[in-house]
Amino acid sequence: MALHLYAANTSNAQRASCALEEFGLPYTLHKLDLSKGEQKSAEFLAINPAGQVPALVDDAAGVKLAQSCAILLYLADKTGKLLPAAKKADVLRLVAYAASDVSGAIGAYVGFSMSKLADKPAPVAEWLAARVVSALGQADKALADGRPFIAGDEFTIADLALAPAARRAKDIPGVADLGHLQAYVARIFARPAMAKGLAALA
Repeated sequence: MALHLYAANTSNAQRASCALEEFGLPYTLHKLDLSKGEQKSAEFLAINPAGQVPALVDDAAGVKLAQSCAILLYLADKTGKLLPAAKKADVLRLVAYAASDVSGAIGAYVGFSMSKLADKPAPVAEWLAARVVSALGQADKALADGRPFIAGDEFTIADLALAPAARRAKDIPGVADLGHLQAYVARIFARPAMAKGLAALA
């Protein structure tokens, strides 16, 4: 197959696996065991020198690409799907929001929680959790109008960018209270292709 996805069971990699399923593109999945440091192997570093998943290789196009949201944009451009021209600007804004505001806040919280710091002040953890709730609260507010998808009535790459990150954040204090967001995440992952993409990395 021309497309190869290198991934582990992370929310960033789930963006890519779910995208490939939603786009209906055949691909070969290469699972990496992060606990064994397989993402630091010479073979993988030749694909992504940063040693992070996911990474996509498109043999037919001679492309090696990292960064989950860049992969979404690449696949949308390749297929001409899930990036409607009429909503392109807003979808791109939402992809950037998911990549920076949402994933940045979640990454900071999770990184702090998993760190081996001898002292983890509760106020710091609370502040980081509040950042996550603030970031995801923007989506919760937008979804309050009853729209089925984050950009409106149509499933787009913005949903592929946002839903896996929001799902990862479900146990962070305060996130469960974002009712519109929680219903949205459940709705998105009820889609057969999303569920298949998630299961592929489990």
